[in-house]
Amino acid sequence: MTALELISLVNQVLFIGLFVVVLRRAIRERTRAGLDTALLFGSVAAVVAVTRLAGLTGFSQAPYLTPLLLLLLNLAPYAMVRLVDDFSGTPRWTQVAGAVAYVGIAAAGFTFAAQPQLVELAIITWFMAVGGYAAFAFARESTRTHGITRQRMAAMATGAILFIGAIVVAFLDALVAGEGSLLGIVAQLAALAAVIAFFLGFAPPSWIRHAWREPDLRLFLERSIHLVGVGDDRRVISELQRSVAAAFGATGASIGVSDGERHVLRYVDLAGKWVEIPDDAFIAGRAFHEQRRVVALDAVAMDPDQPIRMSATRRGR
Repeated sequence: MTALELISLVNQVLFIGLFVVVLRRAIRERTRAGLDTALLFGSVAAVVAVTRLAGLTGFSQAPYLTPLLLLLLNLAPYAMVRLVDDFSGTPRWTQVAGAVAYVGIAAAGFTFAAQPQLVELAIITWFMAVGGYAAFAFARESTRTHGITRQRMAAMATGAILFIGAIVVAFLDALVAGEGSLLGIVAQLAALAAVIAFFLGFAPPSWIRHAWREPDLRLFLERSIHLVGVGDDRRVISELQRSVAAAFGATGASIGVSDGERHVLRYVDLAGKWVEIPDDAFIAGRAFHEQRRVVALDAVAMDPDQPIRMSATRRGR
């Protein structure tokens, strides 16, 4: 086994392992982002599995095998576009255009199977345009967030750039160089770096998450100590909310203070004013009454009335 074959085998094992990890999480959490993540790495894992199976069964020269592999591989950029929508939101037309383009590129793989160079050029364009857009969106989102979320988004962006680069270089290798060229080695090394970055972005080990979160947690504790002597409760709560959001990489945090006599939870809004909400309202009210932690992976599904009631509360102020 050559060094290039060894790196290729390691890449295949890592991508399949990453797919298994994200698939388990997707089944457990049942969110769209989880399913789209499984789709991304499932496409690569499926390419590996089908290629290996075809080699074992003697179908490696079957005429339909290459179009099928391209059909699976081209799912990856489309899944990236869906993930961009999951994490930061995109216009509706972006998702529709991505789906239409994927269908078109998949159909081209079967229609022009006898003209592999034309198909390879189309795939290079597909990966660079669609995958490049997704990588840019991940990078942009990393600059808008903070804490562990920023670290993870940066890792996702890095992984997307490396993965796209690996695919593009591999197809360029097939077009202009040939097997065993330097471009093939570059493609495999880029794929290895990509899967490592993807692991950090989509399934970071607990010790990595703790290391990323530790500076923000330390800052949170330092701020908490300095707030002990502050007499304005609203300022204290506002500072704590900002610190908690930074520590967990969230876009925001809300802390409700109970007023037991009137059965309300008092929050501080963005303007620094008190807002009183019935202490049984929203997911926070449920956690308060049950006196336990409530984790909501999909807050809208768990409490569909919350946006309406919150909007009404703001209009009434």
